[in-house]
Amino acid sequence: MIRIGTRISADWIDRPEDLKFIKQIGVDYVDVVLDMVPGYSEAGGRASREGLATVIEKLDDAGLKIERANTSGPDYVNAFLGLPDGDREIENLQVNAELCGEAGLPMFGIQCFQAATLRPFRDEFHSWVTGRGGYQHHRMTVRQLANMPLRDDAPTAE
Repeated sequence: MIRIGTRISADWIDRPEDLKFIKQIGVDYVDVVLDMVPGYSEAGGRASREGLATVIEKLDDAGLKIERANTSGPDYVNAFLGLPDGDREIENLQVNAELCGEAGLPMFGIQCFQAATLRPFRDEFHSWVTGRGGYQHHRMTVRQLANMPLRDDAPTAE
């Protein structure tokens, strides 16, 4: 069975006409990032049962189901790098996983490390470009990055 889905960003949750449109073009499932849950960002990356229920209800109203709930990298970079406050971030992940399970969401994604969390980017290797239909996306030149020395605070194999 094929499921047609797309990822939506936090601003979509308050745009019911856009949600209706993606349903009209055949999308039934969405991937969400938990930062769209009311109170998530203010709580340092921890969702609430009520906030998650609000998001699920708004998507249900549009005829959409959550296929995957994702965390956001900046909320977990300390845990990934073994820095202070990492234990609190791991606890937040545990709470978020439990809430998603209770809500019956089929998949919970932990995006614990993303290049975007280690800004600033070196402009000669990273840029924003305009793609098809005016879509803005991040572009990086991998061949040049492969030869770049690691930052002092980069994670090690250990």
